[in-house]
Amino acid sequence: TLSSSSAASDVYKRQDGTLEHDGSWGGFLTYFAVSADRSHSVAVSCNTDHQDPTAIAGELAEIWR
Repeated sequence: TLSSSSAASDVYKRQDGTLEHDGSWGGFLTYFAVSADRSHSVAVSCNTDHQDPTAIAGELAEIWR
C-alpha cells in the first residue's frame, strides 16, 4: 500500500517505510527509491520505453540487501 508523502505529492511511502517515485518526461522513464532505514537509495533513468526502470532498480537494490 502506498500513501502520499507530506513532503511531495509524487513521492510515496510504502508501509515498510521505503520511499518511492517514478515517472516519465521527455522520452525518459525513471524510478527512484530510498530504503526504509535510509541507508541506501537507487535511481534509474531509461531513455527508451523498452526497459523497465522499476525492475532494474529492484535488481540493483538486491546488491545491498
